[in-house]
Amino acid sequence: MIPLLTRLGYAEDDRYDGMPVPAAHGSRNTTLVIDFALFNNSDDSLKNQPLLTVEAKKEGRLLKQQELLNAHNQAKSYCLWTQCDFFLITDSKTVQLFHISRGRIDQLSPIFSCERELLSSCFGELYARASKEALTNYYLAKFSTTEETS
Repeated sequence: MIPLLTRLGYAEDDRYDGMPVPAAHGSRNTTLVIDFALFNNSDDSLKNQPLLTVEAKKEGRLLKQQELLNAHNQAKSYCLWTQCDFFLITDSKTVQLFHISRGRIDQLSPIFSCERELLSSCFGELYARASKEALTNYYLAKFSTTEETS
Protein backbone atom coordinates (compact mmCIF):
# COMPACT_ATOMS: atom_id res chain seq x y z
CA MET A 1 0.00 0.00 0.00
CA ILE A 2 2.74 2.45 0.93
CA PRO A 3 4.46 2.25 -2.50
CA LEU A 4 1.15 3.13 -4.17
CA LEU A 5 0.62 6.09 -1.84
CA THR A 6 4.17 7.25 -2.57
CA ARG A 7 3.51 7.07 -6.33
CA LEU A 8 0.41 9.18 -5.72
CA GLY A 9 2.69 11.88 -4.33
CA TYR A 10 2.19 11.41 -0.59
CA ALA A 11 5.40 11.72 1.41
CA GLU A 12 5.93 9.93 4.70
CA ASP A 13 5.20 13.24 6.48
CA ASP A 14 1.79 13.37 4.75
CA ARG A 15 0.77 9.96 6.07
CA TYR A 16 -0.74 9.20 9.45
CA ASP A 17 -0.74 5.42 9.82
CA GLY A 18 -3.27 4.08 12.33
CA MET A 19 -4.84 7.48 12.97
CA PRO A 20 -7.25 7.38 15.95
CA VAL A 21 -10.46 9.36 15.57
CA PRO A 22 -12.78 9.99 18.53
CA ALA A 23 -16.34 9.08 17.57
CA ALA A 24 -19.66 8.14 19.11
CA HIS A 25 -22.02 5.25 18.60
CA GLY A 26 -25.30 6.37 20.10
CA SER A 27 -24.46 7.64 23.56
CA ARG A 28 -21.23 5.61 23.79
CA ASN A 29 -17.90 7.16 22.96
CA THR A 30 -15.57 5.09 20.83
CA THR A 31 -12.37 5.48 18.85
CA LEU A 32 -12.09 4.64 15.17
CA VAL A 33 -8.69 3.80 13.72
CA ILE A 34 -8.02 4.82 10.13
CA ASP A 35 -5.46 2.56 8.44
CA PHE A 36 -3.97 5.51 6.53
CA ALA A 37 -5.01 9.16 6.61
CA LEU A 38 -3.30 11.27 3.97
CA PHE A 39 -2.64 14.99 4.27
CA ASN A 40 -0.77 17.77 2.51
CA ASN A 41 1.54 18.91 5.28
CA SER A 42 3.36 21.33 3.01
CA ASP A 43 0.25 23.55 2.63
CA ASP A 44 -0.62 25.38 5.86
CA SER A 45 -4.24 25.92 4.81
CA LEU A 46 -4.73 22.13 4.53
CA LYS A 47 -2.59 20.93 7.44
CA ASN A 48 -5.48 19.45 9.44
CA GLN A 49 -7.61 18.41 6.48
CA PRO A 50 -7.36 14.76 5.49
CA LEU A 51 -7.24 14.58 1.69
CA LEU A 52 -7.89 10.85 1.55
CA THR A 53 -8.50 8.00 3.97
CA VAL A 54 -7.53 4.42 3.18
CA GLU A 55 -9.03 1.19 4.46
CA ALA A 56 -6.67 -1.70 3.73
CA LYS A 57 -8.12 -5.20 4.05
CA LYS A 58 -6.45 -8.60 3.83
CA GLU A 59 -6.02 -9.99 0.34
CA GLY A 60 -9.24 -11.22 -1.24
CA ARG A 61 -11.55 -9.68 1.39
CA LEU A 62 -13.46 -7.51 -1.09
CA LEU A 63 -14.63 -10.36 -3.30
CA LYS A 64 -17.92 -10.82 -1.43
CA GLN A 65 -20.52 -8.05 -1.66
CA GLN A 66 -21.06 -8.06 2.13
CA GLU A 67 -17.32 -7.64 2.80
CA LEU A 68 -17.21 -4.76 0.32
CA LEU A 69 -20.23 -3.15 1.97
CA ASN A 70 -18.64 -3.51 5.43
CA ALA A 71 -15.35 -1.98 4.25
CA HIS A 72 -17.25 0.80 2.46
CA ASN A 73 -19.26 1.64 5.57
CA GLN A 74 -16.17 1.57 7.76
CA ALA A 75 -14.22 3.89 5.44
CA LYS A 76 -17.24 6.13 4.94
CA SER A 77 -17.57 6.60 8.70
CA TYR A 78 -13.92 7.71 8.83
CA CYS A 79 -14.68 10.33 6.21
CA LEU A 80 -17.76 11.58 8.02
CA TRP A 81 -15.91 11.94 11.32
CA THR A 82 -12.89 13.65 9.73
CA GLN A 83 -14.78 15.68 7.07
CA CYS A 84 -12.78 14.01 4.33
CA ASP A 85 -14.53 13.66 0.96
CA PHE A 86 -12.54 10.74 -0.49
CA PHE A 87 -11.71 7.23 0.62
CA LEU A 88 -9.87 4.34 -0.93
CA ILE A 89 -10.51 0.68 -0.15
CA THR A 90 -8.12 -2.09 -1.12
CA ASP A 91 -7.52 -5.76 -0.42
CA SER A 92 -4.27 -5.67 -2.43
CA LYS A 93 -6.09 -7.36 -5.34
CA THR A 94 -8.57 -4.55 -6.00
CA VAL A 95 -8.28 -0.79 -5.51
CA GLN A 96 -11.47 1.26 -5.29
CA LEU A 97 -11.80 5.01 -4.80
CA PHE A 98 -14.98 6.67 -3.58
CA HIS A 99 -16.12 10.29 -3.34
CA ILE A 100 -18.63 11.04 -0.63
CA SER A 101 -21.28 13.33 -2.00
CA ARG A 102 -23.12 15.12 0.73
CA GLY A 103 -26.78 14.16 0.57
CA ARG A 104 -25.90 10.91 -1.26
CA ILE A 105 -23.70 9.17 1.29
CA ASP A 106 -25.35 5.78 0.80
CA GLN A 107 -24.05 5.48 -2.76
CA LEU A 108 -21.70 2.50 -3.19
CA SER A 109 -20.42 3.23 -6.70
CA PRO A 110 -16.67 3.82 -6.88
CA ILE A 111 -15.32 6.67 -8.99
CA PHE A 112 -12.33 4.42 -9.73
CA SER A 113 -11.93 0.65 -9.57
CA CYS A 114 -9.08 -1.49 -10.86
CA GLU A 115 -7.57 -4.90 -10.31
CA ARG A 116 -3.93 -4.98 -9.18
CA GLU A 117 -2.64 -6.62 -12.37
CA LEU A 118 -4.16 -3.77 -14.45
CA LEU A 119 -3.09 -0.95 -12.13
CA SER A 120 -0.09 0.09 -14.22
CA SER A 121 -2.38 0.76 -17.20
CA CYS A 122 -5.05 2.44 -15.01
CA PHE A 123 -2.64 4.43 -12.85
CA GLY A 124 -3.06 7.69 -14.77
CA GLU A 125 -6.76 7.75 -13.97
CA LEU A 126 -6.16 6.99 -10.30
CA TYR A 127 -3.45 9.67 -10.15
CA ALA A 128 -5.81 12.24 -11.71
CA ARG A 129 -8.41 11.50 -9.04
CA ALA A 130 -6.51 10.64 -5.85
CA SER A 131 -3.00 12.07 -6.03
CA LYS A 132 -1.83 14.59 -3.47
CA GLU A 133 -1.80 17.20 -6.25
CA ALA A 134 -5.34 16.44 -7.46
CA LEU A 135 -6.89 16.34 -3.99
CA THR A 136 -4.99 19.43 -2.84
CA ASN A 137 -6.52 21.31 -5.79
CA TYR A 138 -9.96 19.87 -4.97
CA TYR A 139 -9.89 20.99 -1.32
CA LEU A 140 -8.36 24.41 -2.06
CA ALA A 141 -11.17 25.04 -4.58
CA LYS A 142 -13.80 23.72 -2.18
CA PHE A 143 -12.61 25.89 0.69
CA SER A 144 -12.24 29.02 -1.46
CA THR A 145 -15.84 28.56 -2.64
CA THR A 146 -17.00 28.04 0.94
CA GLU A 147 -15.20 31.19 2.11
CA GLU A 148 -16.67 33.25 -0.74
CA THR A 149 -20.24 32.24 0.17
CA SER A 150 -19.77 32.78 3.92
